[in-house]
Amino acid sequence: MQVAINLQSVPCKDEQGALNTVKSFLSGIDMGNFELGAAVLADKLTADYSSLFGVEDVTHSKSGLIKKYQKFLSHFDQVTHELSGYNIKVENHIAHMVTQVRATHWQGHALWAITGTYRFTLDKVGDDFVISHIVLDVAGESGSRQLFND
Repeated sequence: MQVAINLQSVPCKDEQGALNTVKSFLSGIDMGNFELGAAVLADKLTADYSSLFGVEDVTHSKSGLIKKYQKFLSHFDQVTHELSGYNIKVENHIAHMVTQVRATHWQGHALWAITGTYRFTLDKVGDDFVISHIVLDVAGESGSRQLFND
């Protein structure tokens, strides 16, 4: 996973913890290490990919969401999420992170790429954060969606 971070200032400990949680989640997904991805998810969480697939918010169990990712990503040989321009606010043990994303999905030499904004809500549990809400707002895409229909 490539992560490009624009630091205007040094993040505080909680901001860095929230960022590391999101990076761990996406790294796990990119590497096909779904246990790593699942380790930073809340037991119940909401995922909103309506701007991509037209499906409204859905509340999932951690294992249910990971199974959906596994099934969807099995269509691709490689997936990479690149983050940039993040903004993190932490208040009362809840972090809100907004970041630009470019997600590339490869199948052989064929590419499907998505650009947009990810919005994450993270809850602090003890010293760590877990992701409780994910929203993807798609700004554009290139390549063919046919790759995940094959």
